Amino acid sequence: MGACRESALVDLEARDYSTSARLDRLIGDAELKVGFIIPGEAADALKANPPSDPEALTDALLVAAGNDPFYIDEPVRRPVRELVNARMG
Repeated sequence: MGACRESALVDLEARDYSTSARLDRLIGDAELKVGFIIPGEAADALKANPPSDPEALTDALLVAAGNDPFYIDEPVRRPVRELVNARMG
C-alpha cells in the first residue's frame, strides 16, 4: 500500500464522528461560512442538548447566534440549513 493511501486511512481512523464533534464542526462552519458569532455559552448549551430534527437544529443555531427564527429571511436561513444537512445529515 502506498504512503498516500496509508496516510488517508490514518486520517479517516483519527477523525471523530461523534455528535459532539460534528456539532463543533457545524458551529465552526456557521461562524466561518455564514458569518454568525455564537458565544461559547450558547455553543455549550447547544452541544449539551442538540435537537435531532434538522429544522429544529437550524432554529437552535439561529437562536444561538442571537437571531429570531420566526423573523429570519430565507436567504439567511437557507445556508444555515444546508450546513446542518451537510454536517449532521
